[in-house]
Amino acid sequence: MTHRESKETIENVKAQKNIRKYEAYRLAFKMIDDGMANNCPLQSIAVEESIMSDRLWSALNFTKGNSEKRETLGKALDAWKGLRKTGQPTPFDVAAEAMYGDLCQWWDARNRLIHGIVKSFRGTAPRIRASDFVSCAMAAAQNGKELSRKVCNWSKRQIRKSRKAIFK
Repeated sequence: MTHRESKETIENVKAQKNIRKYEAYRLAFKMIDDGMANNCPLQSIAVEESIMSDRLWSALNFTKGNSEKRETLGKALDAWKGLRKTGQPTPFDVAAEAMYGDLCQWWDARNRLIHGIVKSFRGTAPRIRASDFVSCAMAAAQNGKELSRKVCNWSKRQIRKSRKAIFK
């Protein structure tokens, strides 16, 4: 196999990976829409967390030059916060820094919904009334869908910038 054939094979493998990633994201966004259409917002919220977490961990790992295991969105936000506090360089541009607060607020709402559907303290009612739960969850799912799109679009821009810098 020549060097050129080897390079073409590598490019084909990369293209196949990108196609698989595209298909996974297409399915994920369909599942978000299906969850909301079928009045199952927790499904949407779970998939949205997966998307946001994946994209943020990609950015964090790219900055660190390694591929650590990917954990929850909460841990990604903690890692990001840690980088911000130390003043270390981050992959996060001005647009991402503006999203940080929105992501933290969404994560907090997600936790209250996922863990709080029936949670209460002895002698008290659950924090969210059963009659209000689905509408609160639907609002969080819609907000999460918009935020997932923002994070995905930001991630694509960052990848393009990085590739341009590498291949100059």
